Amino acid sequence: YPLALTLITFSITSIFCYNKIPHLPDLTVIMIFNTVLIFMVFVITCFWKISAHATGIGGILSYFLLFMNEPTTYLMGWYFVMLILAGVVLSARLYLKEHSPIQIYAGLFLGALTVYAAKYFF
Repeated sequence: YPLALTLITFSITSIFCYNKIPHLPDLTVIMIFNTVLIFMVFVITCFWKISAHATGIGGILSYFLLFMNEPTTYLMGWYFVMLILAGVVLSARLYLKEHSPIQIYAGLFLGALTVYAAKYFF
């Protein structure tokens, strides 16, 4: 239920961004790809348990990596803070035996892949 509710709210927000905020195309692309990512996690979870925490963290870390290449941003310090926080969260998922390492790696890969697809295809 939480993923389904999140998918519905993100879908509505994506439609709103597309129709009502046309002057911010980056926000619209981010919302659409986040909606696609949640949908993929929802579908995969129906058949196999993937870490939604790792998917989100993989996406956030990828956003930071992409924006660190911009000459006007100085995000290196924040990236390392996020990397440490990601390690803490994902270690907790392993410690609590909620996920196996392959489920966490799959989530990280899916989150990163979606962000890179959003950046390079749009």
